[in-house]
Amino acid sequence: MNTDRACHNNKVALLTPTQMGEADKAAEASGFDGFGLMEAAGSAVAIAVGVRWLMRPVTVLCGPGKNGGDGFVAARHLAAAGWPVKLALLGSREKLTGEAAHAADLWTGGVAPFSPEILEGAGIVIDAISVRVCRGLWTAKLLRSSSRSKHVGSRLAQ
Repeated sequence: MNTDRACHNNKVALLTPTQMGEADKAAEASGFDGFGLMEAAGSAVAIAVGVRWLMRPVTVLCGPGKNGGDGFVAARHLAAAGWPVKLALLGSREKLTGEAAHAADLWTGGVAPFSPEILEGAGIVIDAISVRVCRGLWTAKLLRSSSRSKHVGSRLAQ
């Protein structure tokens, strides 16, 4: 990965999903803990929400991979800070593996199935769905049901 392109002249560029995956792999190969990276990503999303918006209901849409794990972490941090949080998982909790399964185990709230109804009452929607798992289709359909929600993207690595 060319880090000069990612961070040049104190400007930070958005990484493509492939670049983010490479960055995760490089970090883990350098000794960084995979769950530590997930914790940092999810915590950063929760902080960004708290800095940008007044408290309101949050819905977190989680995919079955590392992005979903980021979503579970963000949901946990927001709930701990008193935010009302609903979480929906694409797939079943039992099929989660690795860091995503660990993040899900730490989430003590409910886990709803994906459906447009999960967005009812959402003031903010956090998209933690994998790019590789029908992200655009699900997100577009779900967000059409809740036009007043704010949409926050999590990292896109898988």
